[in-house]
Amino acid sequence: MTKKLWIGGSVVLILAATGALVYANHQAELYVAAQIKDANAQYRALAELGEMPPFQLGYQDLSANVLTSHYKVHGLTLSMDGMGVIASVELVDLKGVQLSGMPSQSSARLEGIRIADAALQGLPPDLSAYLQQLTMGLNYQYQYDAHLGELNFSQQLLVQDKLELSYQFSLGGMQPLWGYAEELQKLSPEQQQQRAEQEDYLPQLMQKVGQASLIKGEVQIDNHQFWQQLTGHFASAGFSADFATLQSLLLAQLDDNPQLPAAIRQPLQQFIQQPEQIRLSFEFAEPVSFASMQDGTAMQGIESTEQLLEKAGFVLEAKTF
Repeated sequence: MTKKLWIGGSVVLILAATGALVYANHQAELYVAAQIKDANAQYRALAELGEMPPFQLGYQDLSANVLTSHYKVHGLTLSMDGMGVIASVELVDLKGVQLSGMPSQSSARLEGIRIADAALQGLPPDLSAYLQQLTMGLNYQYQYDAHLGELNFSQQLLVQDKLELSYQFSLGGMQPLWGYAEELQKLSPEQQQQRAEQEDYLPQLMQKVGQASLIKGEVQIDNHQFWQQLTGHFASAGFSADFATLQSLLLAQLDDNPQLPAAIRQPLQQFIQQPEQIRLSFEFAEPVSFASMQDGTAMQGIESTEQLLEKAGFVLEAKTF
C-alpha cells in the first residue's frame, strides 16, 4: 500500500511540475507577444512624431522554454505603412534570454533573412530579382564576466555561401556600464523612456562608457565571388563601374598614398587584386579606455603610424582560399 501511495504521489508531482512548466512557457510566450505589441506601439508613436519611419513587426508563431531560457519566433516580418512587408526572417532563435534582468551570456541566431519586393521598388528588374533571391543569416553572442568586468562579444553575417563577415571584441572595465544597464533594465518601457529624456541621462551614460576599455578585437571577411557578382549587377544597372574598373581605382588610390605603412598597404593590395579573405586583428598590451581615446591621452608618446600599430598589436593579412 505504501509503495502504491509513493508511486501515486510521484506521478502527481511529475504531472504538477509538467503542468507548471507548460503554464510558465505559455506565460513567457504571452510576454514576448506583449513585448512585440508594445514595440509596435512605440514605433507608431515615434512615427507620428516624425522621428522614425512607420515600421511594424509581425510574426507567424513563437515558442518559449523558460527552463532553458530559449525563445523562437517564426516568420518575423518588418512592414512599413504604404509599402507592406519590406523584409522577413524565417527564424529568430534566442538563447539565454531573461524576462527581467541581464543574463551574463546570451546568443541570437537569425535564419532566412530576405529583402522583400516592396523594398526594391524602382530598381531595374534584373537587379531587384538578384537581391530578392539572396538569403542572409546573422549570429550574435556575448559573455560577461562580472568578476573581471570583461565583455566578449562576436557577430557573424552570412550571405548564403557567398560572403561571411565576422568580428569579435573584448572590452574591460565594464562594471560601471553593466551596472547602469541593469538598473535601466529593471524599469518599465515607460520609465526607461522618461529616464532617457532626463538631462543627466546622456552625461551619466557617456561617463560610464568612458570607463570601459578596449582590449582586443578581430574582423574577418571571406568573399566567395559575392562582391564580383554584386558589382556586376550594379554595373549592368548603370549604378557603378564594373569590378575591374573599381579594382584599378582602388589600387590607384593606394599608390597615391605613399605615407601608408607597408603593414597596411601590402595586404590591401593583395586583397583588392584577389578579394578572397582579409583579416584584421589587434591586442593592446594595456587596455585603452574610451575616455583616453576621446581626450587624446591614449596617443601620448606616439609620433608615427608605425608606433600606433605596434602599440595596438595591429595585424592585417590577406589570404587566398
